[in-house]
Amino acid sequence: MSLPEDPLYFYDRLRKVPPEAQKKITGGRLSGMTDISPMWRIKTLTENFGPAGLGWWVEDATYEVLEAQNEVVVICHLKLRVRCGDEVSQPILGQGGSKLVAKEKNGLYVSDEAHKMAYTDALSVACKALGMGADVYWDKDSKYSQKPVSKAPTTPKALAPPPKGDTQAEKSFYSEPATNEQIKMLLAVLAQKESLEGKEEVLFFLSDQTGRSILATRDLTKGEASDILKKLTSASENKFEDVTF
Repeated sequence: MSLPEDPLYFYDRLRKVPPEAQKKITGGRLSGMTDISPMWRIKTLTENFGPAGLGWWVEDATYEVLEAQNEVVVICHLKLRVRCGDEVSQPILGQGGSKLVAKEKNGLYVSDEAHKMAYTDALSVACKALGMGADVYWDKDSKYSQKPVSKAPTTPKALAPPPKGDTQAEKSFYSEPATNEQIKMLLAVLAQKESLEGKEEVLFFLSDQTGRSILATRDLTKGEASDILKKLTSASENKFEDVTF
């Protein structure tokens, strides 16, 4: 195979993720986000570039171990190369991590798969540069780009629904955009109840709750914000285990 003239050739081939390779995360800090099967990535690399070691391979995989707040994290750094005909790519960098020692409700848990999981995570980051899984990641800001306020409001009055029977007011309630006060209140409750730490996690959660793509908190309507807050504040306290993948 010769090098394609279209620079988006591989991006367009790799961007779609089949439903069977996707798994919705339903618990913990990443609730509402989508996990992509690691074996789908391996299969997709092999289909497009050739067998591992011949059509694609990893170089210079290194690990560092970091300790923070009685937990230990493994970070993997690697370089991915892919072959296209007689051409071999420059190194595509990837970095990922996993907890070697994690604090859980029953005490400290030591994972004997932390290095493997950090490698898998790093490979997924390198593959993302090729466009792999782009449709899942598209329009989702980094989860580190925003820190929702952690203090919850004392009252949800700003999200009170219109009086029953007032059809026109109800239509407006579910068509007009949520106010700044509503958004601040909802982010505060999400941070407390769901432990959502970044914009990406919040938007995944809101999209899952509304059944439509929420690309920014301002996309919410007054009614949607009210319904989500009511559900969060009326539900019993949820206890989730950490999710690893």
